[in-house]
Amino acid sequence: MSTVSFISKGVNNINTPINSYLTKIRSIFVKYDALQRILFHA
Repeated sequence: MSTVSFISKGVNNINTPINSYLTKIRSIFVKYDALQRILFHA
């Protein structure tokens, strides 16, 4: 049991930075998309 919990904890430690990184990239793309719409429709 301890090995399984250790592995799952390690996976969570790896996934958390990846998820936050993906969230940052997604928010940047959303802002960029909104900026492009404003520029091209202006």
